[in-house]
Order: sequence, then C-alpha cells, then structure tokens
Amino acid sequence: MTIKTWAGFTKRKNSTARPSIGYVDRIVTLKEGTSIENPVFLLTGDLFSVDYVQAFGNYYFVTDVVSVRNNLTEIHCTMDVLATHKSAIGSYTAFIERCDNYRNPMIPDPLVAMTNGENVYHQAVSVGNIFSDTGVFCLGCISEKGSSAGFCSYYLMSASTLESVAQYVCNSWPTGSDFFNWLQTTFLKTFESIISCIWLPCSAALTPGAVSEEIVIGIDGINVNAYRITGNPVGSDTATLTIPGTYTDFRRGAPYTTGKLLLPCYGMVEFNPLDFSNNTMNIAVYVDFATGDAVYHLKDSGGKFISTVTTNIGVNCPIGKVQQNSGSIVSGVASLIGAAATGVSAAGASGLAKASMITGASAQAINGIASALSPTPSLMGGTGGRANAKSNTDIVCTIIERVTQDPDELRTTHGWPWMKPGTISSTGGGYMQCSNASVPIAGMEEERDAVNEYLNSGFYYE
Repeated sequence: MTIKTWAGFTKRKNSTARPSIGYVDRIVTLKEGTSIENPVFLLTGDLFSVDYVQAFGNYYFVTDVVSVRNNLTEIHCTMDVLATHKSAIGSYTAFIERCDNYRNPMIPDPLVAMTNGENVYHQAVSVGNIFSDTGVFCLGCISEKGSSAGFCSYYLMSASTLESVAQYVCNSWPTGSDFFNWLQTTFLKTFESIISCIWLPCSAALTPGAVSEEIVIGIDGINVNAYRITGNPVGSDTATLTIPGTYTDFRRGAPYTTGKLLLPCYGMVEFNPLDFSNNTMNIAVYVDFATGDAVYHLKDSGGKFISTVTTNIGVNCPIGKVQQNSGSIVSGVASLIGAAATGVSAAGASGLAKASMITGASAQAINGIASALSPTPSLMGGTGGRANAKSNTDIVCTIIERVTQDPDELRTTHGWPWMKPGTISSTGGGYMQCSNASVPIAGMEEERDAVNEYLNSGFYYE
C-alpha cells in the first residue's frame, strides 16, 4: 500500500492542522497484527526523518522509528484524531466558552491575574447650592402661626440671629419699662415654648417655602426677624458625576475595581461602577429643614435607581430649661402686686408705670420670684459635632483599580471568554474551548472520546 510521509512537519498536538505539501509517497507493508489507531508500517530503506503520516484516509503522528535491519525500517504511529476528524469538528455546533477571534469584554475572565498594584482616581462634584459648612439654625417654637411642617413654627436663621433670640429669652434683670417685657416673657413662658433647635450644614440662602418675618415664640413676638417655613420644608440639589477610571471591560467591576462615594454629612458608601451606564452617576439630595432628615438618590444615566442613602444631618443644639416652683412664683407675684399698689398710693402715681415706685417689700417679692426661677439645667438633645460638614461639602468619587494582566495577552494561548453556541468553523480559527462537546464522528469510541476531550480542554482549529 502507499502512504504519504512528511519529514520536518511541525504542529501542536491539540490542533486540527493538516499538512498539504512536502509529502513523499512511499510503498509500505503493514506489520502483522497492526491496528488502525496505532499502525506500524514497514518501509524499505533507512528512513529516520519521517515524523508524520497519512494513511487509510487518516492522519498519524510518528511515535517511533525502528531500524529492523539494514535497509528495513519500522514506522510506529498513533492517530492524530483532530486532523483526522477535522471536517466533522468544523461543522459541529458547540457551546464555545473561550474563543480566539470573538469576545464579550464584559464576561469576567478568571484567567486574568491581579497584581499587588493599584490605580486610584478621584472625581468631585459640588452640591454647594444646598450644603455649607457655615450652616443654618432651625428653631422650632410653639406658636399660633404653625407651619406646613407641623403644629409648631420653624424659623431658619444665622448664628448672629440666634444670638439675638438668646439675648431676648435669656435677658436677666431689666430696668425701666423693659421690666414689663421681662415680666411678660417670664409668665408667658416664652423660653419653654422653644421645643427644638438644630444646626443644619446647609446654605442659609436656601430657604424653601420661607418668608422673612418676626419670630413669635408662644404668643410673644420678640422683635427679631428670621425665615419662617410656610411651605414645603424640603430643599434639594442635584449633581452629575462622571465616574473616573481606565478599565472598560469586566475589570470595571468587583473584585478588580472598587467604587467609593463620599457623601457630604454622611460619609463613605461603596458602589459597583458597572451599575452605572455610560460611566455617569446622577445624584439628587433632599433635606428636610425642619427635622434634618436627608436622603440621597443615586441613578444611572438612564434614570434607573441604583441606591438610596438616608441619614439625619441635623445637629441638636442644647436648650437649657429651668425647674420652677410655681407656688413661690404665685406668692411672689401677689407680694409684688401688693407692694406696687402700696407704692402707687403713697406716691400718687398710677399703675406700675414707674419702676422707682417699687419699695423694699416689692424687691423682696422679686427676690422670691428670682429664687423660684433659679435654673436647674437639663438638656434636650446633644451637643453633636460639625466635623462632617467642615470636612467636605462636595461629593467625591474614588475609584480603586487593581492592576491586572492584560487580557489580550491570553488571546493566542487561551482565547477570550465568549460563552455562546456556534459552529466551530465559523469562529475564524485559532484557540477555542468548548463545553460538553459531543462531536458525531465516523470512528471508534476511543477516537470520539479523544476528540471530545480535546474540545472540552482547549484546542486549535487550524
């Protein structure tokens, strides 16, 4: 019989490549008892350079060349199943896990190795229309006016305005006609009508639904103006942030890339950059000026909600209250009125118009009231801290990328993840790896098993 032999032909063992030129036809004899899968051919002559054979329509690797005697050589072979069944393999539709010429860059590749290095990127965006480290105070008072935020009235004011309020409600012993203002303040319980005071790290210029008017505490107008919330107490601001970084494939997400977002007056939150299409993050922040409740909405460029962060950014300010002895107050007031009446009769003056008419008895009564009003402080709320607002009023995005091997380096030896069914010959050749392959071939069981094992473990279609 005649076979084709090659000398110096090179190919990968897991390749379907077939030689087409450079062969020599040789007449051989089959060694007695040989097999089709592992034949042994007897050739006349001393032929030690033969390394590849085609016979019986099959292709064979040469595993050994043996000189039987002078001018007689044995060529030992084993079937090259991939070259032999190349046509059946090429027309087979398989589930192709990895491929040389096609790639889905967003499919994670477990073969891409990470190093100990990292790249760090920052991007900041301002929400300064709503946040300010100077801040604004919101004073909540029992008042006949009320507000849309509840039964109480809420006033937004600067620190200097709050100082004026404090000077009024905490005014000690006044003189002259101011005494009557003090008396009204004391018995109308102006101070006790203050129910809350919070500091907000927000811009004083942003006064949602508010009008400037005199502050009324209880039923006492204190001749100090501030912004009373009359409408919606919620202020808002928006920002658009471009997420920085270099990766545009599966490495854009965990565990290769970590996203951190520093939110003003809240702190750090982590996010997956892959959640945001077009590397764009739309951020909206809403603040209730009456309560300090705040919420952040994080959306992608298409408007899809990615995350919601809720917090309270108000810092409770201490309000000192006094424990009063009502019996002493009533007794002192009665004495005061009696003393005042006596003074009026003696001096011929009318009413309590003049503080000079108060006698020693009335002074003693006042001392009784003052004793009853001596403060035993208790606190509502806590002193809190303003460090968060001082540290940042911008939203800061930080991207940390782990340095990795370039996925392109794997292409020729391991292909790229594809994870799609396809016909082997349509992939354009090169390295590929299939899943659960079962190629229908015209061959024996050992050949079929060998072909499928190559396809499932990785081979070259050439």
